[in-house]
Amino acid sequence: MPVNGAVGARILVHAYMAMGYADQAVDVARTRAQRLDRKSLEYSADYQSLYGALLLRGAVAAAERGDRGSATELLDEAEQAAHMIGRDANHQWTAFGPTNVLLHRVSISTTLGDAGAALAYARTIDIDGIDVRERQATFWVDVARACEQWNKYPQAYAALRTAEELAPEEIRTRPTVRALVGRIQRQDVRGELRGLSELAHRVGARP
Repeated sequence: MPVNGAVGARILVHAYMAMGYADQAVDVARTRAQRLDRKSLEYSADYQSLYGALLLRGAVAAAERGDRGSATELLDEAEQAAHMIGRDANHQWTAFGPTNVLLHRVSISTTLGDAGAALAYARTIDIDGIDVRERQATFWVDVARACEQWNKYPQAYAALRTAEELAPEEIRTRPTVRALVGRIQRQDVRGELRGLSELAHRVGARP
């Protein structure tokens, strides 16, 4: 399967996910990844990166439909591909590598309600080694989601503040952040989290 075909498959998976078709996204990620030539996978970092990126998108889609088994399987396969590359890179503009797989493990564990696993994975990540601020911010949003699942509202709020400092414009427009801030507000009945109401106003959250 040519590199251009793999790029197109990745775009198709994104499109299915954007339309809410998680089942189709998982199927496309699986079938297109399986078509990649195994010899090319062994010797080409471009192919390994596209292969791994497809698997990660499939894992996200599987988690969104609550399919824990498929999400775990696809993550594990992506991790193997990342180990073959051996380092964090950006072949074919995928930003694929060991750290990217860990970031997805944090996010997917949170989506599946495994807050403890998400936070355990988060502790192993060198955030300073991530050179894109938006990716750092996304990581902190996922940490906030996990903390909120564990009823650790001050920690969730602190993580959101860190995310906002890193990428304010992007964070303030995310529906996920808006809903999360609203839930934290409802728990902060004594008003102990200073600045929370201001953050809620910035993101458009309602208690």
